[in-house]
Amino acid sequence: MDQASFLGLRALGYGALVQFNWIYKRPVNIDGLRRFHRNLGYGLLGRLVEPSPLPFARDRWVVSHGPDDIEIAETPRDRSDLSAWLYVRALLPLDPQHGPGWHIGVLPFRDGGTAVCLTTSHTLVDGLGILQAIADAATGKTRHLGYPYPGSRTRGRALRQDARQTLASAPELARAAGATVRIARNRRKDVAASLASPPPSPWRAGDDQRVVVPSLTAYVDAPEWDRRAKSVCGNGFTLLAAWASRLGVRMGRVCDDGTVTLSFPVSDRTENDTRGNAVVLPTISVDPSHLSTDLGELRLKFKQAFADLPEITAELLAPLPLTSLNSEVGGPQGRGNGARRRRPSRRLLQRR
Repeated sequence: MDQASFLGLRALGYGALVQFNWIYKRPVNIDGLRRFHRNLGYGLLGRLVEPSPLPFARDRWVVSHGPDDIEIAETPRDRSDLSAWLYVRALLPLDPQHGPGWHIGVLPFRDGGTAVCLTTSHTLVDGLGILQAIADAATGKTRHLGYPYPGSRTRGRALRQDARQTLASAPELARAAGATVRIARNRRKDVAASLASPPPSPWRAGDDQRVVVPSLTAYVDAPEWDRRAKSVCGNGFTLLAAWASRLGVRMGRVCDDGTVTLSFPVSDRTENDTRGNAVVLPTISVDPSHLSTDLGELRLKFKQAFADLPEITAELLAPLPLTSLNSEVGGPQGRGNGARRRRPSRRLLQRR
């Protein structure tokens, strides 16, 4: 999964971010925040990806303790500027290979309060993983994961080691190839539709435009949210799913049969799990027309999805060992979220 996340980022030219924000009504303890920042570098965030010199071999994690220091804004701003500042933090360069893979910023408010923002590359860690990293760093717990230092191998040694590892994984690759054939056979209609889809329009110089997605922040009282969910035979989770479904209707994301498709992340992270992304993404289709009055059907859909989760997970993850063989996206990489990289091919876009 981590290999797929990294190669997907390189193929598309951008990757998902994870951002955590804390808002205080007082100045923060900068010394304590710096200790927290230092501790984060000795956990799941304390690493980067070092690509293999072999185009068909797996890449590896290497040690990287993160940026040297936190970034403190020189000029205090109004609280109304918080969203704009968070957007700027999200635009700062992050790169899971070249670094930095994460950073922390501090914004003083004119009224004496403070905002703190932690932004990371999703390739390094997913939502539950960063929660664990934050909890460890806050309590002073550090982890030495045994990763090598960057560039600690000569090219010749790296070629030999990675070639041996690839040969040793041949049985795993063969099983993954068989799983891919089975999925293609079982989902031949989806495969045919993908192959018949039109190619993307040619990329031309000057086509890149930065788009600011409209956003809105709403503060909802948690007990009130739970009371509303209970009144329509649901819970806090299904009420959120219902809200997302209605938002999909407003955005025109409705299937031909009138349903809305929801994809939701489910973590399978275990204790001492060092995977960057330990999630699966089951999907359900729901009728959004009556979700404001009754969540009973939605709850049943989720129960069935969770019951089917082991089988779905096994099917979807089985081909992943083949990811490293996709040398099409393993060439030279640019730096940062906004660095221009080669446009993904039609084949890559269809697979993703």
